[in-house]
Amino acid sequence: AHHLLWSHDLGRSWNASKGVEGIGECAIAFRVSAADGRIVMNCRTSEHRRAQLYWSADGVPSAVSFPDGLVDANCQGSVINAGGTLFTSNAADAQSRAHMTIKRSSDQGATWSTLVVAYAGPSAYSQLVSLGDRLGLLFEAGAESAYETISFMAYNL
Repeated sequence: AHHLLWSHDLGRSWNASKGVEGIGECAIAFRVSAADGRIVMNCRTSEHRRAQLYWSADGVPSAVSFPDGLVDANCQGSVINAGGTLFTSNAADAQSRAHMTIKRSSDQGATWSTLVVAYAGPSAYSQLVSLGDRLGLLFEAGAESAYETISFMAYNL
């Protein structure tokens, strides 16, 4: 089972949520909505799609959902909240670690659309970073294997 750990006192004490079954390694984006303080988790699964769930500010998880279009080959991905818009990156191919893609959601993760296919070839782990009016993507990629290079690209928002 996977858990969310959080602290309200800068790490002096910690709280743990109840476990959630059926998901793998997760990426999190803090403060999905400033109004309710939810945290979104975007998780790899063995089902060739990304799982998503939300945690309330006090650590209560929602049901696991599988939003349309979040295809995955059971590989790590990233999710961030940049200016109220969610962005996710992953190797968006159901069969192999390829097609490094950035998607965006303007409705807190209910729907996702492709922003850009950053690299169509072999690709694997990735990390997004907000750069003010740009979005940075650090990712593994290569011509023959996803593990040949580490690349960085930046995109205007």
